[in-house]
Amino acid sequence: MKFLKALLAITTVLVAIAAIFTKVDEEKKKKKELDEFFCPETDEPIVRKPKEYPYEQVEKDVLGLEKLESRYVSCYFTFKLEDEQKALNFQEQCSEFGLSTSMEENIVDVMYSGETSLDELNEFFMKLYPVLDELKPEYQGVN
Repeated sequence: MKFLKALLAITTVLVAIAAIFTKVDEEKKKKKELDEFFCPETDEPIVRKPKEYPYEQVEKDVLGLEKLESRYVSCYFTFKLEDEQKALNFQEQCSEFGLSTSMEENIVDVMYSGETSLDELNEFFMKLYPVLDELKPEYQGVN
């Protein structure tokens, strides 16, 4: 009888140890899967490109007018569109926002005439941006 009790106790201990090792092994597998998910072991670096912002140069040129010594400035921002019809559409949309434009074939000049204060320049760019975003012209520069 003592032998059976000892055998039962040893079996219970062995089952408990096996359960513990099984649990530890499962946890290691889960941890490895999570590590692989969050930190993949690849040789290639993960490159995250910033969101494309095609009119960064336009914004720099507009806000760069603030650095001029003159308090007032008059200049043209030139844009090239695919065809004359799109240029006409661009011109019409600019006029809806109160922007002065001139057009020659598929080239549109948007005129800025005003103060070189940051507030005025931001207001001008905020009027121009929706038109740029919709029609996506090619920026040629400022004159």
